[in-house]
Amino acid sequence: MKQEEPNNNLPPASKKVIKKKTIKKPIEVAQTTAKTTSIEADIKELQKSLKMFQTHVKGKTNGKKQSEPAIKTESQTLQQNLQVAHKSEPVSRFYTSPARGVKLKKTPITKLIIVFVGLLLLFGGFFAYKIVYKTIFAKKPAAAATEEVLQIKVIKAKRGEALMQKTIPAILRPYRLAQIRPQIGGVITKQFFKEGEYVSQGDALYEIDPAEKTIIKAPISGYISRSYITIGDLAVANQTQPLANITQTDPIFADLLLPQADFAEMLSFIKPQPSHLPPQNTDNPDDKKYRKSLADVFNNFVDISLLVNGETYPHKAKVHSVEVISEDGANSVVVRALFNNPQRILLGGMVTEAILQYSVSNAITIPQRTTAIEGGGQINLWIVDGENKTKQKTIFATKTSQNSWIVKSGLSENDLVVFEGQNKIKNGQIVNPQIVENQGEG
Repeated sequence: MKQEEPNNNLPPASKKVIKKKTIKKPIEVAQTTAKTTSIEADIKELQKSLKMFQTHVKGKTNGKKQSEPAIKTESQTLQQNLQVAHKSEPVSRFYTSPARGVKLKKTPITKLIIVFVGLLLLFGGFFAYKIVYKTIFAKKPAAAATEEVLQIKVIKAKRGEALMQKTIPAILRPYRLAQIRPQIGGVITKQFFKEGEYVSQGDALYEIDPAEKTIIKAPISGYISRSYITIGDLAVANQTQPLANITQTDPIFADLLLPQADFAEMLSFIKPQPSHLPPQNTDNPDDKKYRKSLADVFNNFVDISLLVNGETYPHKAKVHSVEVISEDGANSVVVRALFNNPQRILLGGMVTEAILQYSVSNAITIPQRTTAIEGGGQINLWIVDGENKTKQKTIFATKTSQNSWIVKSGLSENDLVVFEGQNKIKNGQIVNPQIVENQGEG
């Protein structure tokens, strides 16, 4: 039997024998991109040759059918080369460290580590950016903000007339008080009045019957008290115990207790004429004129009204006298004012309040809302100077009836006083003052 010769018409690629490549372990240096590309090309070429071979064996070569041993031999060679090529793993299945050139196999744990490191780098970079932005870039907007000068409302301190008001305690006193005493002794035989009623001057009060009858009459008009003696009692001439008291309450006195400091302040504000001031010579015999002059100061410059049950009494007062030295040691000036009491609703002994009002001319006034009262009663405010810089000052002032301060010292006319925004400024800050009208309480 004649041995068949190998078929020389087979595709040349089928004769190519690829030596088995030894795959290096992951700890070795990684394959270069060029080698990976070569392996992938070899696989594609072998796959193409195998396909051509399978197509070829189905046909004829030089008109003869291919023998089974030759076909088997060629097919085994191609499949062997293809398996060897597939065992050579491409570099893409490994992670190559750019720092050391060591490749790490992509296991699930490795992937988690890579993701964690990536997130760490991402957040670290974000916070690093914020720090850099705050220390470098954030300064630019702050610098730009300082260029915008704060606008604040101010008022100009002016001189003018202000209304001062004081509320002080007052005690009501009867205009007249008569104590009824017998001029002769004897037994009380009759009582003609009802206790607590109003009696008129000349009304009969008691009858005394010694050897002859004697009638005791009311010396003044007013309300009579209870009787301190009864019918049948023995009355003694000019006895210490009165038979009864009569009080006249129309008009009625009100003793106003004005502190000496407020009295002195009032005189300094209203500035009375020299003729109204105390005489230089304390031995001046015309002391009554001095007392009258102080009463005239009140009557000419001060309005006095009375509060009864929280309401203003409709009748105005007329100052009757001014007692400069208080006998009770309370350091108060007693101003005795006289009120009409036609309805007789004011009674002796009542304790109430009086309101004193007087005008102050040529005074610097500012709204109380422009100030802050610190510990110890210190009054502070803010002004804007000629360089548009803010400055805190302490003033000495007293309150008025219009929720304002009358400034005694610490502030000059035409000073610019901060009206709003005191909590937005600091000492020495440059501002843009906007002058508004003095709005009082605001």
